[in-house]
Amino acid sequence: MMSKFVSFSKNMEDVLLWRMFKSEENGFYIDIHADSPDRESITKGLYERGWSGLNIHRDISILNLFEHFRPNDENLHCVLSADANHLGENLTADGSRPNVLSTCSIGRRFNKVRQQVFSFNQICERFVLPSKSVHFLRVNLGADFDHLFSYNNWLEFRPWVLIIATRDYVDAACNDLDQNMHSISYEVAYVNNDYRFYLAREKKALASFLDKEPSFADGFIPHELSVIAAELAGTKSQLDDLHERIGSLNHEVLFLRSKIDVLERNKLLKIVSASRKLNPERIIRRAIRKRFPKKEILSSEKLSGFIEIKIGDITINFAAEALRDQRGIGRVAREYLAELRSRQNKDQLPLGNDAGSKVVNFYPSIHWCPEDLNGNSLVMIHDVIPLLFPDLFPRKTIDDWKNKYAYIASKATHILTVSHSSAESISRELSIPMSKISVAYNGVTIFDPDSDDLNDIQEQGQYFVCIGSFDYHKNLKVIFDAALLPGFPDCKIFVVGAGHNNEKLAYYSSKIHFTGKLSDAELFSLVKNSQGLLFPSLYEGFGLPPLEALALGVPAICSSRPAMTEILEQGVLFCRPHDPKEWVEAMISLMSLHS
Repeated sequence: MMSKFVSFSKNMEDVLLWRMFKSEENGFYIDIHADSPDRESITKGLYERGWSGLNIHRDISILNLFEHFRPNDENLHCVLSADANHLGENLTADGSRPNVLSTCSIGRRFNKVRQQVFSFNQICERFVLPSKSVHFLRVNLGADFDHLFSYNNWLEFRPWVLIIATRDYVDAACNDLDQNMHSISYEVAYVNNDYRFYLAREKKALASFLDKEPSFADGFIPHELSVIAAELAGTKSQLDDLHERIGSLNHEVLFLRSKIDVLERNKLLKIVSASRKLNPERIIRRAIRKRFPKKEILSSEKLSGFIEIKIGDITINFAAEALRDQRGIGRVAREYLAELRSRQNKDQLPLGNDAGSKVVNFYPSIHWCPEDLNGNSLVMIHDVIPLLFPDLFPRKTIDDWKNKYAYIASKATHILTVSHSSAESISRELSIPMSKISVAYNGVTIFDPDSDDLNDIQEQGQYFVCIGSFDYHKNLKVIFDAALLPGFPDCKIFVVGAGHNNEKLAYYSSKIHFTGKLSDAELFSLVKNSQGLLFPSLYEGFGLPPLEALALGVPAICSSRPAMTEILEQGVLFCRPHDPKEWVEAMISLMSLHS
């Protein structure tokens, strides 16, 4: 796939030329008295695409720049003149005849300031092959143009496009220019503040390429942005190399540690081995075990770290590791355990009569799941966000998902997730068939918040609540940007969660306040008395906070992204996730309902 065209010119004139000539390979141009080989250059972008040309300049210092940065161009140090008496001579900078002539050398650095004088006809005869098309010629209106216009055979020398710099000239001069161009069968095809484009009458079929202004639909990138993009790509490459190196070093450290552990264990075994053989207590224990062997226990009793729950004739071994998780994963795991225990008391069977095996090992989070699964295993995967935003997570996290978690998912008897959008992502990213995935929406448990909680916050007037970390996919920036807009309503936003750098974010707005981590009672009290909950996530496996807000009778404003659009139907306003103005309008709408 061809990379984007890089534009160097001030008003994207080179984009128009690229639009017109992109199918031309090894095109040719003539540029007379350009100020720089790259800055605001009309020809630089095409030179980078393999074109070449003839650069003519009277200033040796500028021409030396062209020779350095345009080695594939021909660079001519000379003066265009209408004085026929001086044609072909070498003049000094003040126009006088020198005692010693200096030759004009193309492709080599000039060490003298004397300049040869040519008419444009002579230049064409010497430097432009008869069979070579000149796709465009750029010149400044003024003396250079007058010499060009007067001393050229316009019947034989026909550039496809003449580009005349007219930025310092009034309309009357431009009108005269149009008439002169018409007299040699060139018609004006495009005009901006700096240039007038004239198209040869025999090339009028190309006029459609010049009938509209340049735009990003032309598939280009400004030079300044291309430099930034290259720097970012270089930085990312360096970071990737560092991550790879760190990963390699970590593997080496782990290997060395394991080797040391093995050596230490072997050393200890050799020291105590002899004494163990002579230990009377050990001899007695071995005799007892031989006389009274242990009974074979059931497979479910062999499992460690499980909580056994019986519902009807189904035994659910609930993996307890995830209960220790202090994030949302642990919270959902504890909710699942409480619900299963309540159904155990009521002797309900949530898995259905066709559940299959009598014993099911349930892992409420793949993050706390062993790689070797026992028996019938049901594994919960809430989402695969790191695989959806791979550039935003550490390489180790991505590798874990692509290797460890993908392997666990493939070995599980069945996968349970929290939304259909999450199921589709799991199937696509982990290569799990949809038939192996079931969806069970998260439930919501709400208790009556204490009205005395957070009175100091609630007395500060109208406010919204936003829950989330500063992870990219949580998209808190759209809320902060909304607070900076002139139309932002008279209210505050309380951001709940740990890990926010308050000093770094303080510049956003005095409207934003950070509460830190709150207890469930404090959080529900804060939400209960708010104007609404803001939930701007770019993606969620389920999106529990908006449902909890709705259960409290509080409306929510959410991003129009999965799984919020799947789960939420009433009591919610959806906004585009990157449009702060829409979020402001939605907040104003909710505040008007309260009033």
